[in-house]
Amino acid sequence: MPLSPERAGASAGTRTLLLLAPYVVVALVNVVASFLGAAAVAALVKPFLMPLLLIPFVVLVARRSVAVLVVGVIALVFAWAGDIAPGFIGMLVFFLCMQLAYIVLFARWSRTRVPPLWTIVYALWWLVLVGVIGPHAGSLLIPVAIYGLALGSMAVLAAGTHALTTIGAALFLVSDSLLGMAHFVPAFAYPGHDGVVILTYTAGQLLIVLGIVRLEAESHFRPR
Repeated sequence: MPLSPERAGASAGTRTLLLLAPYVVVALVNVVASFLGAAAVAALVKPFLMPLLLIPFVVLVARRSVAVLVVGVIALVFAWAGDIAPGFIGMLVFFLCMQLAYIVLFARWSRTRVPPLWTIVYALWWLVLVGVIGPHAGSLLIPVAIYGLALGSMAVLAAGTHALTTIGAALFLVSDSLLGMAHFVPAFAYPGHDGVVILTYTAGQLLIVLGIVRLEAESHFRPR
């Protein structure tokens, strides 16, 4: 006997929660450890974050779109590489590749949706970011500016897709902004800074993935 749409939806929701539970638990451990200053614990669990997010992404998307699956996996693998990169520059390069992959994914759904007018705030954010970091960046000013453009473009495109990806991309932008500011302007760091960075990062990645899954499900079941 087939399930009703309501029961089918509830079953799918429960399955999604179970798949994401390991990521959420490890993310919480990372966040709490970062707020408490337990750097060794935070460093120990951080490499497990993206693999634990990659697994549910693959399971939830695999039967719907090979293109979305491949690009999404590429994005999360680059995010994982950024997480374990030994230096700031390596992290920047890997995260830039991740941003470009997300841009490709969001462009898939943004072609017929115009980003809302409020996304002009991302242009202002970029100007402020470059203005504040610029005097301290030295030879890295141009790479940082390019990275900021990619990050802002990703957030703008996300705003034209789904509420979850919109919020997730905004949180990721906040996380990277805080990280970059503290790196180039050490005086900007404040108590609990690392905790806020990892909280916005892990929550942002989770919402981005959930948004992509929702978008792909909607396009898969939309009448042709």
